[in-house]
Amino acid sequence: MTDGSLRWIEKYRPHRFEDVVGQSKCVEQLRSMVVTRRRGSIILHGPSGSGKTTLAKIYAQAVMCEAPLENGSPCSRCDACDLYEASRQPHFHEINSALDGSTQEVRNLVEGDLLIKPFHADAHVIYFDEAHTLTNKAQQALLKPLEQTSEHIVYIFSLIEPEALIAPLRARCDQFSLGRPTPDEARRYLEQICQSEGLSCEPAAFDLFVRYAPSFRQLAQALEQVATAAQGRPITVDGARTELRRDTVGHVLDYFQALVAGDLDQQRASLAAAQLSPAELANRILDLLLHLKLTQVGPSRVQRQNSDIGLLVDDGDCRALVAGLAARAEVLGIELATLMDEVLEFWSYMPLRIDETVLEAQVVRFHDLMTMDRPVQRDRSEIAARIVRASEGTAYRSNAGRRKPPAWRTGDASSRADQGTHLNARQAEEIYTAATFLAQRYGVTFNARLTLNHAALGISDEKQAVALTSDLGKELGQRFDVWLKDDPGGPDKALLHRVVLHERLSDGTLASTILLHLDGAVEAKARDWIFRKFLAGRQLGGNGWQDDWLEVSHAKSAKGALAHQWQLVRRLWRGLDPSIEVDGVPLIDRLDVPNAWRQPAGDVSQRRFSVSQSLSQASRQEMATDLPSFRSLFAERRWDQLFSGWELKAFEARQTALHRLRMIQGDLQRERAVATDSLAMRQLAFEEEQVQIEVKIMLKNQIYNII
Repeated sequence: MTDGSLRWIEKYRPHRFEDVVGQSKCVEQLRSMVVTRRRGSIILHGPSGSGKTTLAKIYAQAVMCEAPLENGSPCSRCDACDLYEASRQPHFHEINSALDGSTQEVRNLVEGDLLIKPFHADAHVIYFDEAHTLTNKAQQALLKPLEQTSEHIVYIFSLIEPEALIAPLRARCDQFSLGRPTPDEARRYLEQICQSEGLSCEPAAFDLFVRYAPSFRQLAQALEQVATAAQGRPITVDGARTELRRDTVGHVLDYFQALVAGDLDQQRASLAAAQLSPAELANRILDLLLHLKLTQVGPSRVQRQNSDIGLLVDDGDCRALVAGLAARAEVLGIELATLMDEVLEFWSYMPLRIDETVLEAQVVRFHDLMTMDRPVQRDRSEIAARIVRASEGTAYRSNAGRRKPPAWRTGDASSRADQGTHLNARQAEEIYTAATFLAQRYGVTFNARLTLNHAALGISDEKQAVALTSDLGKELGQRFDVWLKDDPGGPDKALLHRVVLHERLSDGTLASTILLHLDGAVEAKARDWIFRKFLAGRQLGGNGWQDDWLEVSHAKSAKGALAHQWQLVRRLWRGLDPSIEVDGVPLIDRLDVPNAWRQPAGDVSQRRFSVSQSLSQASRQEMATDLPSFRSLFAERRWDQLFSGWELKAFEARQTALHRLRMIQGDLQRERAVATDSLAMRQLAFEEEQVQIEVKIMLKNQIYNII
């Protein structure tokens, strides 16, 4: 069926503009540039597999072609085209930016080959693939050549996000944005391959491919995989589903079937056969459990449109697994919905480090819990109480809480449910710690609140909501760094500080609140990117986003900035459990949360609370190794001074102390450089230690006086 020498993604890569499926606007603009002989340097950006490399190579060949066709495509007959198609064109320079994108490599090219007028083509073409990996200096080295480029030199850059390139470079190129294929385009692409290969494919199988593979590359790979397995037989939807799930969810499905059967050896063998990392396997197991809950068990039921599990696991398999779980629930003496919630909790809170040994331990423990042959005792035993106390000292991946013994072990499901609807004292303290550390360490405050109503975006699945919020924070952080670097007065490295809290509102919908520090220089860019690009591209339905979801305030004074920060933080604390008391006073009162704001945070099974890396415990430890000065008045129970606005003064004191310490250390290092005997060296080292101690004591006393 196949050529044997080429994978289908290469075998059916278009070589002319008219053969490209989709991307019509980009194709027309590139054609026009070739036809009008306006050979410009270009940037192609878009998702992986959207056709960036294909368009780059067609444009490159057309630019070098001696006699392009009237529609802009290369003629494929001239000497320049013959050399290009034989991969021997000396004037086409394809550069893997990750390997050959250093400043020196770029300079060697610019100051070497490109100085010679091309004689085997109409132009030199330099194609930087994965251009986001070009170093900053390498990009700067290209600015002058791009500015002075002649009609005989054309640069092409391809990457996912154009913001990874510096603004001056982007300004010197025409930019083309490529998107994922539409369902009609994807189907047309598959039908063309099937026609060329003489394949018969059911319409329902086409639909499965289109929903499963989001890019042209993945479409070709998926079709080739299934066609190879079919061995010339017609491609059916059942055959496609069976083959596609073989290396993704098939082994996880085998694991669950062995679990229901109580066969531990087969469980371990099924997972060992999977070509996935332990962390990926754990996530697949959780995804299948969530799919069973949402589509089979309930009480809330939804159709999961964008999940591999939903596409590749049929209803018959799901019903068989649910029947097995129902039988276990009956033996344990609990409702099926309760058992499902508990197994979801078991797999949701995994240890920080997931390797093969850790995963095997989880599998064995889960097997033991699922195969108990006696009903659950409904009273909490002393053993269960000890388990609870021991679990409080164990760190797990989620900041939302600590692992609790499953209900089938303790019989305390009602207590667990009550705890799940409010924030606990530890979560409240972690939120405070992140906010006060932000001011003490970085000298800035939270001044923006972004509220995401997931129902308005058509999202009801908690995992999707958490993933969307996480992606937003990560991608905004990347752009934040680029935006501030482009600002002449901006820093070399900018951090997007953020705190995220997920809640379930009284109407049952999910909401996420993100506290941020947004510099005035990037506020407009951030607002435009969040609403016009990110959310617009991720919305699945609903009424859509609103501009007032993002509220930003720029205080005129340090005191005002801190006061505003604590008001934003109190919005996160509104779901704090009102029954928690400290020294006889409700904690929610000590934190000055207005009565009108107080409401339950709702039951959320995913991680409820998270912070950016810049505010994590690791960052606080890093600060301590430099010059310890971080104070948490929450931990010290100094409630009267909690919101007194001292943090920014402490930041200034720390910066002054650091400056003094660096100056003294510099003087001592210069003396050490000219010292000639070991006694003098030891004396200078002793003096440096004493200086460090003195500066730390001085800073500690200063902060004490400030508070």
